[in-house]
Amino acid sequence: MPLSRVTFFICFLIAATPCFGQEAKREIIYTGRLMGYFRSPDKQGWNEARGCAAAPEASSKAATEFQNFRKLHPSAVLVGTGDNFAPELTGRIFDPKPLPGTLGVPPGEYAPGNKELYYWYETPQHRADSWLYYKSLPDDLEKQLSRGEGIIPTDNVGCFLATNRFAAIVPGKHDFYFGIERVRELARFMATLETKDVPNLKAPSDSQSPNPKSRDEFQPPQMLGANLVIKTSRTDPPPAAAKPRSKWEGASLKIGDGKSIYPWYVSTATVRIQSPDSKAIRDNLDTWFTAHPSPTLDEVETFLSQPMPGLDPEEVKAKTKLQTFVRDLKTTKICPTNEFNYVPGGCPNGWEVTGDTVSGNGEGINYVIPTIPKGLKRPWSGAEKAPFFEPGRNYGLCLTSNLS
Repeated sequence: MPLSRVTFFICFLIAATPCFGQEAKREIIYTGRLMGYFRSPDKQGWNEARGCAAAPEASSKAATEFQNFRKLHPSAVLVGTGDNFAPELTGRIFDPKPLPGTLGVPPGEYAPGNKELYYWYETPQHRADSWLYYKSLPDDLEKQLSRGEGIIPTDNVGCFLATNRFAAIVPGKHDFYFGIERVRELARFMATLETKDVPNLKAPSDSQSPNPKSRDEFQPPQMLGANLVIKTSRTDPPPAAAKPRSKWEGASLKIGDGKSIYPWYVSTATVRIQSPDSKAIRDNLDTWFTAHPSPTLDEVETFLSQPMPGLDPEEVKAKTKLQTFVRDLKTTKICPTNEFNYVPGGCPNGWEVTGDTVSGNGEGINYVIPTIPKGLKRPWSGAEKAPFFEPGRNYGLCLTSNLS
C-alpha cells in the first residue's frame, strides 16, 4: 500500500495509510544490538526442553523489562536489526554446562559450555534428542551438517524473539560469533516454531487495536539474509605440487580469485603480472615503463617481443612466457558458471572485457579491466535497473586462449 505519511521518533515508525475514509495506523518497533542480553530463559541448560516453554519469570532482567514494554504495544510489528544473539556470555553458553564424559566429551577432558561446540543429534536415520560434542559426531550427523541441514531444538535468545512475536530479524556481525552454520540453524529453529511450542506468547489481544493479535495468529520470526553469501575455504594447506613453481609462475595469476561481490558490483578488476625473477628483465621493464608510463597492451607486447641484451637461455624463456601472457590478456572474459558451479569450456555465455589502462615497473605489469561492458544483456531480468551480475551465481575472470 502507498505510504501517505511516515514519522520517525526514537525507535518507533508510524505509517498512516488511507483505508475506506478512516485513518489506520500501523506501529513498527525496531530493535538493534540486543547483544544476547535479552533471553528467555535467562540461562539455557544443555538439557533444556524442546521449543520455548520457559516461564516468563525465568527470563533475563532485560527480557522481563522488554516484555512489560511489549504489553503496552500489543499490535506493533517488531523487527530486530542485527546483533541479536551475541556476544553476551550467558547468551552463548550452556548453564549448567555438560559434565565431563557426557554428550561425547572424552573422559578426563574439560567439558566447555560454549553452545557452538555442540551439535543437535537428530537425523532421518537416528533421533537421539541430545547434544553431541564436536569431536564425537557420528557419520550420519556429519553428512547432515555438511549439507547445511543442521537443526537445534531451542535457544534462549531465539525464544525471546519468538515469545515477543518479532516478525523478522536480520543477522549482525556479532551474530556470527557462533559461525555461519549455527546462524542458519537459529533461523531454521525460529521459522519452524508453532503455537504449541511457545505457550507464553506476549502481545495479548487488544480490542482497541485495528489489527488485534491472538494466539491463533502466531507467525514465527523469520531471519532475512538474501544478501548473504556462504563461502568456504580450506583450513589445511593444499598438498605441495610435485614440481615447485618459480616465484613468477606462482604469482602471475593473482587476480582476486575467490573474492565475493554483490550483484550490483560495477568496479574494475586489476590483473597483476609479476615480473620474472631476473634482474636483467626487471631493469629493462623499469627503464621502459619510466619512458612509457601509459602504454597500450599492444605496445607492451611489442616491447616484450624485442630482444633484451644480457639474458641467458632461461631468462629468454621467462621473457617469452611473459610476452605470451600479455598477449593472451586480450582474450579475457567474464564467464558465468553452469548449474554445476563450473565454468564451461569456451565460456559460451560470457562476455569479453577489454582494458584500456596499463602500467608497470620492474616489479610487474598492471592491467585494469572494466568488468561490465556497455550494452550487457541481462537475461535473468527484464528490468532496466537490474543488477549486473545474476544474484546467486558465480563468475570466473578467465583467459580463453591456451597459455604455452
